[in-house]
Amino acid sequence: MIKSNKGINNNEKYSKALPRLSMGEGIITNKGRAIDLSSSRRYNFAKNRQGNIGYRLLEGGVDGTNRYNFIQLHFIFISLNFSFKNTTKSTKR
Repeated sequence: MIKSNKGINNNEKYSKALPRLSMGEGIITNKGRAIDLSSSRRYNFAKNRQGNIGYRLLEGGVDGTNRYNFIQLHFIFISLNFSFKNTTKSTKR
């Protein structure tokens, strides 16, 4: 299995507000393959809230002696992320 995650900052001013994220996973064998690719932009609403909008491609298939199938799905996605981090400060002694 091959996996890749990248955060791309090609324009410093624009990327601070909406950084580009690219992710992909895939596996290829002699019987078939499966690929999952995604490209999105992230926006930070607050310290613990983020939103993503992007494009995703799911593709795969199998070529066996008894079966042959193939599928390719393209879709746009929107996600909201919430973080519940403990922000208490430790005291030094």
